[in-house]
Amino acid sequence: MQAPAILSARTAFYTHIGFDNPARFIKEFETITAEKDEKAYNSYASSRKKLESFFGISMEENFLNWMSGEIAISQSEPLLGQEPDFILAIRAKSIKEARKNMDLIEKKVKGRSPVSIKSVTYKKYDIKYVELKGFFRLFFGGIFDKFEKPYYTYIDDYVVFSNRSASILALIEDYEQKYVLKNDLGFKKAYSHYPSQSTLFLYTDIKKFYPMLTPMLNSSTRSEMNTYSDVLFSFPYWTMQVTGDGESASLHYIMDYNPYNPEKTVEVIPEDFDEGDKALKEDATTEKQLMSELKQFYVEKFQGSVLREFYPEGNLQSESETKDGKRHGRYREYYENGNLKLRGKYHSNRKVGTWKYYTEEGKFDKKEKFK
Repeated sequence: MQAPAILSARTAFYTHIGFDNPARFIKEFETITAEKDEKAYNSYASSRKKLESFFGISMEENFLNWMSGEIAISQSEPLLGQEPDFILAIRAKSIKEARKNMDLIEKKVKGRSPVSIKSVTYKKYDIKYVELKGFFRLFFGGIFDKFEKPYYTYIDDYVVFSNRSASILALIEDYEQKYVLKNDLGFKKAYSHYPSQSTLFLYTDIKKFYPMLTPMLNSSTRSEMNTYSDVLFSFPYWTMQVTGDGESASLHYIMDYNPYNPEKTVEVIPEDFDEGDKALKEDATTEKQLMSELKQFYVEKFQGSVLREFYPEGNLQSESETKDGKRHGRYREYYENGNLKLRGKYHSNRKVGTWKYYTEEGKFDKKEKFK
């Protein structure tokens, strides 16, 4: 299980699937799908066959042959955006062979259809985007349910897919800064209880996952969960592992216990804005001209909205949502050691709502409220 070495430490929910034979794994996955919904499976199988014939590609030769026995799926807390980041990482036996086959698929798709495949190189990473809804899902079925028109790139030994451009960019930056799941203290503690080999491994960081879970619940369930949230947060890391030897399976489930101490609110009355008001009306075009190469990449290449600042040594200093060249949306700032320093929201460069501040050691300090 090597994916935690490339996945972001912002990961809230992580799934690892291990297998010996990619072709057999896909076949068994298809069998389960057929048993669950035969009509849907028949439609999928027919569409895949037509797609292979039309483009002259083969799932087995152009996909399964370069895969090793690991698929990882992660859902991360939103990076100042409105949607969670979904990442699908497929480990390759040879990343060179993976690139060769993915490039071949790209060439055939471009040559035999009007489908556009965008390509942008950021730093050393080639980021691709297929403008064909459900393209990869036609080959892999439900595994790609969250990736209608995926972006993909190559990181280490993995071909990495995501549902949004900003998710790919965030993953690259987190990987470059070594802000990865493997180095997260909570994950390391939870994973230390298990052997390294797994057929299935699940990991949940409750504090990160809870804000994404509550919108999925009905009002009564959500209210009940909020009532007992202190108890829920006292079990910050949930893990489950399934291992097997071909004849029998073993299930392990661990919930880490650490009594939860709620944060205390500190009310601070904001000062009146005077000269600062002029800064709020800063011309968007001028601000855009001052953007770094990374910022321009977000805004121009993929029309994204997340801007990042870095310390001279290269560590992440801040990240902010933007609109029309101004800070507009969620904002986070970090200490040089990587710990969160503060978080809040902007509206046209003006602080609004509740801002939370933390010590350099990572402990909650205070809150401010702005109108």
